[in-house]
Amino acid sequence: MIGGQGYAVAFHTWRACVHAALNDAAWFAATSRWM
Repeated sequence: MIGGQGYAVAFHTWRACVHAALNDAAWFAATSRWM
């Protein structure tokens, strides 16, 4: 069974991936608008 710390690490990793994906999408939208 995963302990509380394991859940925290998994959540932070997932959140970091989501934020990175959103940042990439926003950057792509902004740069494509300038093209």
